[in-house]
Amino acid sequence: EIQQRAAGLEERVIARTRELQDERDRTRAILETLGESVVVTDPEGQVLFANPATVDLTGLPRADILGRPLWRMWMIESPPVVWHEARAALAVGQRWRGEITGRRSDGAAYYAALTGVPLYEAGFDSASVGAVWVQRDITPLREAAHVKESFVANVSHELRTPISIISLTADNLNAFYDQLNDRERQELLDDIG
Repeated sequence: EIQQRAAGLEERVIARTRELQDERDRTRAILETLGESVVVTDPEGQVLFANPATVDLTGLPRADILGRPLWRMWMIESPPVVWHEARAALAVGQRWRGEITGRRSDGAAYYAALTGVPLYEAGFDSASVGAVWVQRDITPLREAAHVKESFVANVSHELRTPISIISLTADNLNAFYDQLNDRERQELLDDIG
């Protein structure tokens, strides 16, 4: 009877181990194919896992990312206070969201929307065992905003001269209306139009 129970228990352990391995493999496959950069860190911020999107975003080989502090990947450009704010939020179990500026391996800057959430051991919500960080590359959005700002500034600058001329001509027409004949008034109106 004891041998039957032991055999049954062993079968359940083998089945549960297989289920856990399958779940781990599914999770890893999802993270590996996700288009957003996903990084898992220990409580000190050392990178334990980085998906291929992280390699694409930073231009760094995975071997150069793993084992390094996460903040070193993007603190080159972002103020140090960002890292401290993020860690403080995670330390009290809160999600942190913000924007960071990093530097790719080729020297080009990138902008990312960063979200960090505390990572807990299954069944224990009291002590964080690390964090999960998701970075979404917003460089194209930032560049489009910069182009838009430049366009608006250029259009605004280019319109100042014609608007000034129209305003001055309208002021002259208003100020000297009674002293002008119909032909002179029409010339000023034509200049405005």
